Amino acid sequence: MLKRIIEISKPETTLKISRGFLCLSNKSASNHHSVSKIPIDDIGAVIFTNSYFMVSGSVFSRLALTGAIICICDHLYQPSAYMLPVSAHHESGSRIQSQADLGEDLKRRVWKTIVSTKILHQAQALDLPGMRSDR
Repeated sequence: MLKRIIEISKPETTLKISRGFLCLSNKSASNHHSVSKIPIDDIGAVIFTNSYFMVSGSVFSRLALTGAIICICDHLYQPSAYMLPVSAHHESGSRIQSQADLGEDLKRRVWKTIVSTKILHQAQALDLPGMRSDR
């Protein structure tokens, strides 16, 4: 089954968990509260594109337990933070731990390789037709 991606874009949205649902409530200009309920197991990601929201740690924890990814965006709608579940998948926690246990020399070599490869790929992308403008 495909998981749903939920975008939180309205200011002053409150998120809470109730009876297996993620409940979103928002106070409108007329002081009327609108409430939406989404089954927590149907959610694959929650993206916060507005910085004025209220949520508790238990909401984040419950979303993580179901495998949902949480993304918080800045004022330009670019991701500024991610929360990735480590307990929902059997490999995630062990991968993160093995990366943390690497020696400093190996970490530096791997990081250097990653950065060098990214720079090489960016240079190759600029050589694609229409990507470089000669002014």
